[in-house]
Amino acid sequence: MQNNSSNVNREISTNYTFVSFRLFAVLFFGIIIDQLTKYYFAWRDFFVGFIHIHLLKNYGLGFSLNFGLIINVLLIIAAIVIFTYYFFKTKIFGFLEYVSFGLILAGASSNIIDRLVFGYVRDFIDVRLGFTFNLADVFVVVGLITFLFIQPKQKT
Repeated sequence: MQNNSSNVNREISTNYTFVSFRLFAVLFFGIIIDQLTKYYFAWRDFFVGFIHIHLLKNYGLGFSLNFGLIINVLLIIAAIVIFTYYFFKTKIFGFLEYVSFGLILAGASSNIIDRLVFGYVRDFIDVRLGFTFNLADVFVVVGLITFLFIQPKQKT
């Protein structure tokens, strides 16, 4: 006969494994989808309605900040580490929270891959608003908005 604490520990371990798998799946597929869209669309130049698809080599960060490749990558990694620490410190384990967190990590990681491989991020979606972006940027923005507007569940 097993006591209650071993059942609780087994349940927590099972939930953690399942949640880790979901987080990894969102991260993995997000990176793959972003890299495939960059591979396919970034080297083309065409219009789809008002959207202009064309390559823009983005050497900097948001808001025209550029500290050089190494500093830019280190700043992004630091932001990921801080956000990851906050995420796990608050013990948020809901499905939507993990999907939003996975999207943020996928977008940031995919853009880091671009920086390390090419020395710049391949942006290619231009909606004529003064900036060009890629799917990784969409992942980060959607993940952040979702993360900010959902009620976090505190684990007791």
